[in-house]
Amino acid sequence: MIELAGITWDHPRGYAPLEASTERYLKQADVHVNWHRRTLKDFGDVSVEELAVNYDLLIIDHPHMGTVNNSGCLVDLNDYLAESQLALYRAESVGPSFISYNYQGKQYALPIDAACQTAAYRPDLLNHTLLPTTWQDVLGLSDFVKARKQFIATALCPTDCNCIFLTLAAQTGNPVAQNSSELISVKAGIEVLHLIRAIKNASHPDSVNWNPIKLYNHMASSNDIVYSPLAFAYINYTVADCGGKQLKYAHIPGKTHSVLGGAGIAVSSNSKHIAEAATYLQWICHPQYQSTCYVAEGGQPGQLSAWTAKQDNTYSEYFFSPILPTIASAYVRPQVPLWPKFQELVGDLIHEYLVEDGPADIVVRKLNSDYRKIFNG
Repeated sequence: MIELAGITWDHPRGYAPLEASTERYLKQADVHVNWHRRTLKDFGDVSVEELAVNYDLLIIDHPHMGTVNNSGCLVDLNDYLAESQLALYRAESVGPSFISYNYQGKQYALPIDAACQTAAYRPDLLNHTLLPTTWQDVLGLSDFVKARKQFIATALCPTDCNCIFLTLAAQTGNPVAQNSSELISVKAGIEVLHLIRAIKNASHPDSVNWNPIKLYNHMASSNDIVYSPLAFAYINYTVADCGGKQLKYAHIPGKTHSVLGGAGIAVSSNSKHIAEAATYLQWICHPQYQSTCYVAEGGQPGQLSAWTAKQDNTYSEYFFSPILPTIASAYVRPQVPLWPKFQELVGDLIHEYLVEDGPADIVVRKLNSDYRKIFNG
């Protein structure tokens, strides 16, 4: 029996379907995968190169692709999967998920989990006819529900401050640059920061402490938050046994350019069993498995067939169908080398701006200054 080590993140969506797959795969391939967990923050920020030293299989975030390409820490799946197999996963891509793991023609991962920032609401507390379609509508809804002693809320911990900044910059026609001159113009950056502050001021006061998981846990367990305009979607909160009230997901205000999330599964170039790891990767990402066992065991599938299958009406009505148009127009985050290092600075600066109510122009100039320092060495 061959033993493989894998690393994922510590939410049931991230580990439950992987851990459930191990015994099933062992019986058919005599290969056992031992899955380990890291925090959601580490999923986005910790170096893939460091993880690839100790693990054969890695669940990763797509902004790391440029750094991965420079280090050579992951294998190019073009060398281990047949073109017909890659063509299948390309055709099965949910929005730009497949291409987000491609860098300079090298395919470093397959999408095992597809997501983007979406809106979410409690259908028992908010009628769908009141869902906002613009950011001005969001602010108006906040005023409306506050009169009922309720709130809207947004995930605004530092990591999510970075992502909401990217979404709103792209929505306003000013996506952040991927060169070494400046991140965003001062005028456009101020506009985006002012909008984020307005959203923060309209939201539940704990929003600055929440990532999507904490936000959805609160929404499901309490009755004071009726709506969230922008946070990464989690399928687990749409089922009746989610531990609280069901959430339903919806298209974001502004409609397009929601930041792409999700996760890819990759193989370390340091692995002693690259071929076996690549075979497991192909097996667990196959549309048939993703449409059945993977979603049944708490996973958020990365293949289109699973999103369009009709075997579970709750998933289809509450999750897949409402946000498939959102992810189809999703914005792929920058992948240039050093971006993972820089995105932490972006999130921290914007979070500090929101908490301390500082001047927006100074934040934008600081972002641009740090951007130039990092990307110009």
